[in-house]
Amino acid sequence: MKILLINNYHYSRDGVTRAYFDLAEILEAHGHEVALFSSHSKNESTNKWSKYFAAATDFEKDEAAIFLK
Repeated sequence: MKILLINNYHYSRDGVTRAYFDLAEILEAHGHEVALFSSHSKNESTNKWSKYFAAATDFEKDEAAIFLK
């Protein structure tokens, strides 16, 4: 089965990102093809899917933060 995992961060940051990486490993160990999708960041670990990642957005500083208030 082909599976796409999506997370905002692609580096070990917290429990959510740890689960994202662990789930990818478990699925691959069971024979599934796993693609990872995230946003770019200076801390990310590179992989074959990095070229497809979305541009990074800092919701604390960018204009996008207007919609979160």
